[in-house]
Amino acid sequence: MQEKSTGSLIPVLGRRRLKAASELGMASVESSMVPASMPEQDGFRIAFWDNVHRLSDPACAAIVVKRLLELFSRESIAKEFLPVLGVPPRGPRLEYLKALGGLEETILQALSLGHIYEKTALLLSQLQPQERMALFAFSEELGLNANKKAEIIERLIDLSVFYSMLVLEFIETKEAQAVLADQDISVPERASRFRDFLRSCKFPELAIKEVEFRRWCETLRDLIGYPCARHLHSRPSSA
Repeated sequence: MQEKSTGSLIPVLGRRRLKAASELGMASVESSMVPASMPEQDGFRIAFWDNVHRLSDPACAAIVVKRLLELFSRESIAKEFLPVLGVPPRGPRLEYLKALGGLEETILQALSLGHIYEKTALLLSQLQPQERMALFAFSEELGLNANKKAEIIERLIDLSVFYSMLVLEFIETKEAQAVLADQDISVPERASRFRDFLRSCKFPELAIKEVEFRRWCETLRDLIGYPCARHLHSRPSSA
């Protein structure tokens, strides 16, 4: 623990152990104090090496990279830390992790658990916080797996760029809200309907033609009739 100038105690190591002790109902735990004058960079170094085994998690690595960039020069980071993280000192990977490290805890937790892909989290990092959280919450309400979340989030962001509209405007349309409100259909069916809605937004002319074709097929079916259709399908080959 380290005592800050405000008098509060900050855990340098053992945050998870303290949390576990609290959850077990322990009233107190024994701890050691580090000097109040110890620089924050030194405390971070201690915490880094104590948790290095957990840094393969992309969410943890992102948080660490963001904090490293706040505390150290890029030269020090490249020399001391990046080789351990397996991150090249040059190239987009470092900036990607920095962007991910600034995401909200809810999204980082989903990334850590594999509920969203790293690429999806990176797309979300490009949005404003309110819009990002609304889009993430919407994908959660649809009950999608990581693959379908990636598809829908990417499509919504593409549409927002294509139409110069906010993602929120697509989420708040009556069509999108109707999909969420319809509890009489299964989760996969809701997701399928929303994907169809997005497709119609991107290709409206094609969507109209598809509707016309389906109506034509229904008219043809009614004209032929089911018994006749079955007869045609069951007719033996002339060969």
